[in-house]
Amino acid sequence: MTLVTIAAIALAGLTSVPVAAHAAESDIPPTWGTTLGTLHLEPSSGSFSEKTLFTRAWTDNGFSASQRGGAMLVVSQIYPQDSDLVARRGFLADINVIDENVDMTGPFSWTRFQRSLGDASLGLPLTDGKGSTFTILLAGFRNGNSFFVPSQENYVAHGVIEGDTWRIVDVAGPTKTATTTTLASSEVTQTGATLTATVAPNEATGTVQFKKDGSAIGTPAAVSGGIATTTLTDLTAATAYAFTAEYSGDATHEASAGSVGVTTQAVPSVDTSESTVGVTVPTAATPTPTGLKISVKPQAITLTGSTQRTVGQTWEASGELGTVEVKDDRQITSGSWTLNGRVSALSNGDSSISASNVGWTPTKVSGAGTAGAAVTAGENGGLTGDKPLATGTASTTPNVTTQIGAGITLKTPADAPAGNYTGTITLTLI
Repeated sequence: MTLVTIAAIALAGLTSVPVAAHAAESDIPPTWGTTLGTLHLEPSSGSFSEKTLFTRAWTDNGFSASQRGGAMLVVSQIYPQDSDLVARRGFLADINVIDENVDMTGPFSWTRFQRSLGDASLGLPLTDGKGSTFTILLAGFRNGNSFFVPSQENYVAHGVIEGDTWRIVDVAGPTKTATTTTLASSEVTQTGATLTATVAPNEATGTVQFKKDGSAIGTPAAVSGGIATTTLTDLTAATAYAFTAEYSGDATHEASAGSVGVTTQAVPSVDTSESTVGVTVPTAATPTPTGLKISVKPQAITLTGSTQRTVGQTWEASGELGTVEVKDDRQITSGSWTLNGRVSALSNGDSSISASNVGWTPTKVSGAGTAGAAVTAGENGGLTGDKPLATGTASTTPNVTTQIGAGITLKTPADAPAGNYTGTITLTLI
């Protein structure tokens, strides 16, 4: 391939063929010479307000060996068919190597072209609303011949001038493969969806412009393996949308488009039920203190021991006091309380056993108070006098309770007569 790059080349001159009203494809004069094919041009239309005619010219094949002296890219008027010459008027470029297909890049300027069209001597001012036709030739020549003759080979593109615009009417680019674009939706939620455009054949490259209700969604997405996707996150619940995917095409694939309708999910309805809740709140009152008292009192206590007794030795028996509860409802900031206990002499008719032979081991079951110290039977007077079963401190909180228990022990003197003895345990709360 021969590649010729032209930078800002102005046209050397141009004549045109006047036609009535606006020119049409049927008004294009026939091509002289041996036409080898289409001269492809980009772009294929434009306005005279622009400075660039086109940016690229190319052919699909080269010239024959007889025409390899060179070639000219010209904008020309086609003379009547009885003429043997076509003037080389708008010279763009000379090409010396023409045995291969030609690909040239511009820009190629319209400046002199416009000037020639507006020449008063032609009777065709650019602004009179009339039209004309023109032909762009890539023409082969021999030995530096500056004229194109019917026997010479050429590639041709015909153009039409309409008012202030121009267009090429028989330009054709490289053959492209037709494509189809299919648009599908997935993962549709209340506010989002994923769009997937599938372009066939999957060799197609380029981009896909996704649109929502006709408006572009962001920038075009690249096609890879025939697939382009986009994810939407700003949709409105329970709303119908019309989405399109416009495939751009590429050098070998035509453009195509697909569409799909999507309705976003609705916000779920909420089922509610209401019931009346009522409560009667009593008038607040300050509790009336009820003082300090023994709220739970012990039951009868039975002491038991071994069924055998040895002469001259002390015999022991034991039992449980049971649970005693102290309730402090004085609601005071200072002070204390003590629960004392004592045992009377145990008697059996005329026989008795002194309370000094009775002792206990207090234990706190629960509450705020403290269990008293253990008293050993037969020592320090035993329980002949008041001994603390439990103690506690005052509190402003109503009904502070303490539960106390105790294991009771009796050591019977060796000389005590046998029999059933009874006595009394007295508890005093102060």
